[in-house]
Amino acid sequence: MTEAVTHDFAAYAAPGFDVHLVADGDGQRLGAFVEERGYTFEDFEPTWEKVWPYWLIAEKDDRILGCLNMAYAKPIGRLEMLAVAADLPSRQHSKVVMSLLYHGMARLKAYGSEVVGAAIPHDMDEWVRVLLRSGTFLMGESYQMMKRLS
Repeated sequence: MTEAVTHDFAAYAAPGFDVHLVADGDGQRLGAFVEERGYTFEDFEPTWEKVWPYWLIAEKDDRILGCLNMAYAKPIGRLEMLAVAADLPSRQHSKVVMSLLYHGMARLKAYGSEVVGAAIPHDMDEWVRVLLRSGTFLMGESYQMMKRLS
């Protein structure tokens, strides 16, 4: 990203909702939201018990408006699995996406990541447009794959 990202998480606050890390006790609610928004796990069911400090949610009045997974790593951190409530008005949808994105980048930077990467599903063109406007570039296309580690 070409824009400087500050560690001041409050700088990315959006009016009308709160963005924060998901506590382990809220993991099941997070998992239900992620699956409701179309992420499927086919032959296994994640437990969603240990989610802190890897997930951000945008929330208003105990309703999840959106979420984002953060993979802390050096030198390249990752932001994945963006999900936003389907019934949000366009302007609020955009604010949720931007707020989650910038909170995520600030947290990765605070961890020590120098660069952020993301794999974005083909049906999330709006996220691609937001990222391209903020100075990212396309590295290529790929498949998103999962394998159970047990």
